[in-house]
This record gives sequence, structure tokens and C-alpha cells, in this order.
Amino acid sequence: MAKNLHRTGDRLLYDGMPSPIDFDQLTPQLHFFAGSTNSDGTFATHLRSSKYNNDVAKIREDFENFAELKCGRVIFLTHGLESAGSARWVEALKVALLQVDNAQLVAVLDWAVAARAGRIHAMHGGYRQAAANCLEIGRWLGNVAKIVYENMVRLGVKEPYLWGIGHSLGAHLMGRAGHEAGMRLKTSSRGWGSYILSIFRSQPVSLPTRVFDRITGLDPAGPGFQTSLPGYRQICRDDAETVDIIHTDGNSSIELLWPLVSGAKNYYGTLLPLGSIDFYPNYGHSCRRTARGNHSLAYDLFTWSITNPGFFVTDQVLERAPEVSQIEGRPGVIVRPCDKTVQSETQVEMGYHLKPGNSGLYYVKTYHQAPFVAKL
Repeated sequence: MAKNLHRTGDRLLYDGMPSPIDFDQLTPQLHFFAGSTNSDGTFATHLRSSKYNNDVAKIREDFENFAELKCGRVIFLTHGLESAGSARWVEALKVALLQVDNAQLVAVLDWAVAARAGRIHAMHGGYRQAAANCLEIGRWLGNVAKIVYENMVRLGVKEPYLWGIGHSLGAHLMGRAGHEAGMRLKTSSRGWGSYILSIFRSQPVSLPTRVFDRITGLDPAGPGFQTSLPGYRQICRDDAETVDIIHTDGNSSIELLWPLVSGAKNYYGTLLPLGSIDFYPNYGHSCRRTARGNHSLAYDLFTWSITNPGFFVTDQVLERAPEVSQIEGRPGVIVRPCDKTVQSETQVEMGYHLKPGNSGLYYVKTYHQAPFVAKL
């Protein structure tokens, strides 16, 4: 047990989550892109960029004349702690998404001001502040997504498709957005009314239960979110019709000789099953040499999967679910990973090409860099 003891995971987070920064100072920006080749040979057309506040009427007005929503498919993409919407991996993933299907829009959410509340260290107070900020922005994004959904229906889209993709804290942000959007749609007479009048005038009514069809969590942040600390709301399987999670940095690769050694190896993700289907490449930890490297592996794998269909197919499931528990009476958590698999009767594919409807805890063997699977 001692070798899986990590004092960093939830250390100094016991005071709970602070209040988020005033929303007018968070200044989230949403950038919409469509797929086409620009005159200079670059790919992806920037359709619009907006800084938003909490004024629902203004947000609604902004989207009412957004004719491009007729495409019927919008992917919201966002980053995590100490990052930004201009990060290289965000740009690479955005372009890959548009190239594989130029009929969809990609909306990059940049919450860099709120995400840079402190250095990337779980024990730093800035992490707690960034976590609070991300959930507040998730609440706001849920309202935006609900408005986008309503306007897609108003424009005649019969089956609107919304997908959220988030890394690290951004995964929990997207989960909060999915939950918030669904709750707001259920209580909105305009949302339910427009859905019924636009689509089911002469047919039996079949109302949506969730706004987001899919949410993908790329190595969701672990500290605070993997134990029952006040205020830390996890992404969960009920946030969308399909919630798929890719775990890559959920456990330290360094053994701790507790109590002889009081130090700890940091890690940023979690091994806890959070989605309707969870993937554990290389058992969810230690594929790369550093915690930061393992944390970034999730978005590298997902981006690579877009142009490499069929390579992340697996029928191997974990023998049991990994566990994370609080240490009674002192800071830290105990991580119990699972490094054994059994064969399943069902094959699934990790990444972009995942088909909905399956569940389980799946293992995938990958390399630490591209090509992540040997190509025959």
C-alpha cells in the first residue's frame, strides 16, 4: 500500500474550493472555426470571435444571426491549467477535427486568464482558484451551449449534435457545461417549445434528455476531484449521452517509502472511472518519463486517432476498477491502480472514432510518441 501513497494529490486542498473570480475578470473567449483552405495555404477559417459576460440576452442575440449553425454539428474544445486556446496542441487538434469533417464547426474556448491563477502544482493555492474558475466557466458555457442548441433547432436542424472536448481541468469544465446545459434546457419553455414546434408538429414528441451528445475528457484533473472535497464537481457519465475518458497520468511511477520519505511525485490526472466508457492507455500512467509528459499524452493520442482509424481498437478490459481513497486523518490519497486485464466480448475504439453505446474500463497499449501503434 505504501508505494501508492501520494501526498500531493489532495494535499492542502482541505479548505475546500474558493469562490471563483468575478466573471467580468474571467473574460472567456469563444472562437468559432470552419474548415477550408485559406489563401495563404493554411487550413481553418476563423468565423467569429467573442468575449462574453454573463448577460444571457446579449449572448442569445449574438447567436441568433449565426447562420453557420445550420451545419448541425459543433465541437467545443478547451484547454486546462496554465494553458490557453492558442496552445499548439489545441491548434493541432482543431485543424485535425476540421480536416476530417469540414461540415462541422469547432468552437475553441479560451479561458487563459482564469486558468493561469497559479503555477502548475497541486499544492499551490492557484490550482484551487483555477479549479473554482473552471467550474464557473463551465456553468457559463452550459448556458451558451443551450443557446447554440436552441438556435440550431430554430434554423431547422433536426438532430443537433454538440460535442465537448476538454483536457485536465478543461474536462471537468466540459462536464459542468453538459450538466448545466441539460438543466437549463429542461427548465426553459423556449427551449422545449422551439424543439417541439420546429420538429414534432405532426409527430409524437420525443424530447432530448441532454444537450451534449458526447463529452470527451482528456486526462481529467485529479487533485481535489478524485475525493469528496467540498466544491470539486467531477465530470461524470450523466453529463452527455456518451462520456468517454482517456486516462494517462493517474498514478506516480515512483515508489514512496512511507513514512521514511515525506516527499512525493506529482501527478495531474486520476485513475478513477468517470465516464460511460473509460480508456486506460498503458494502464493510465507512467508511459512517459514525467507527470507533465503523461498528462499531455491524452491529447496527443486523441489527435493521432483522428487520422489513424482502427489502430486503437481493443477488447482488453481492466480486471477491476482502479481505486483512490482519502488517507484518514492526514493529507494525501491512496491510489490503487489495476495493471491486469481480461478479454472482453466487445471491441471498442479509443479516440475520435469511438462508436456510442458501449461501456467499460478498457486497456490500450501504445508507444510514448507517434506513431503510437505500429503500422503494418
